[in-house]
Amino acid sequence: MRICSVDKLKPGVKLGKPVYDIKGVFLLAKDMQLTEVMIKRLVANKIYFVYIEDEISEGISIESIIDDQTKATIITTMKNIMENKIDSKGNSGMIPREEFNKIKEIVDTLIEEIKSKSDISYMAVELMGTDMNTYSHSVNVAILSILNAVDYGYSMDMCEKIGIGAILHDIGKTKIDTSVLQKQEPFTMKELVEMQRHSEYGYEMVRRDPSISAISKAIILNHHEKLDGTGYPNRIQARYIPDFVRIVTMADMFDAMTTDRVYRKRLPVHTALELLMTDCVSKLDSNVYKKFVKNVVLYPPGTLVELNEGTKGIVIKYDKSNPTRPLLRVFESDKFEYKSKIDLMNHLNLLIERTLD
Repeated sequence: MRICSVDKLKPGVKLGKPVYDIKGVFLLAKDMQLTEVMIKRLVANKIYFVYIEDEISEGISIESIIDDQTKATIITTMKNIMENKIDSKGNSGMIPREEFNKIKEIVDTLIEEIKSKSDISYMAVELMGTDMNTYSHSVNVAILSILNAVDYGYSMDMCEKIGIGAILHDIGKTKIDTSVLQKQEPFTMKELVEMQRHSEYGYEMVRRDPSISAISKAIILNHHEKLDGTGYPNRIQARYIPDFVRIVTMADMFDAMTTDRVYRKRLPVHTALELLMTDCVSKLDSNVYKKFVKNVVLYPPGTLVELNEGTKGIVIKYDKSNPTRPLLRVFESDKFEYKSKIDLMNHLNLLIERTLD
């Protein structure tokens, strides 16, 4: 099994995992052989990547830290909650009890799944339509934040509070006009200021709600603050930014970089991590980064790669302790001695130069 760009699909290819449409509803089943019509349906639903089974990926299994169906259900639930524009009238400043219970249940499910799969890292792959980006992003940030909160050794109660803050971190965007949220051109200064107010809008929506902890509220308000005081909305500095906020900030930035947006294409995982590492000089916490990078799969199984000397292969297996040195199956090489596999731990002169679509 491997990940394939939809624009590279050909009729007859077999799906490796089910696909969900722009509403999170089941669209195509695992093992279906794609037709021209099905491929057009994927394009119409703005789905850019799918898992496929083919000769070069035969026998490669891909296990996600959160089951695909569970994740699709969670994303759809978050979509329903956020599209109801929680407290859209701005009257009480509180999330309706029924909706908050659903959010809490979602976070507890994520914590249970993550704790039960401690040997699996996070793979930055989004297989739902881009119309689900807002909701997928909230769920992805929650998954990454909980994963790293668990690694930090936080209690179950603390992980839950961090998870609730993470999944609601962008709730203030429900107060921003859709034309601004979906704009593909660069923002005007007025639009940029409005976008940056989403953290304040979100905080105002929850600040009087006794069911939401001060920790979750701090995350919603401060997830765009930076250690050097260049963030927003209040330009606070490191001593006022607790670790739990720093964890969510890292997760938020990483997911924004590695998923498609209306204004740009996603970045490769290794590029996103390099950019985050650069920001650790002054803006981000280097200790949070060290834990974060251990929990993200740099080259997931099924990823096509090209080495520095031209050999092309597909990742079979990754090692959490050595993320840049996976085991590869070779499918194109002039080097006979490689035969069918290369363990990059045994060939330190070889480097992955780029990933292939």
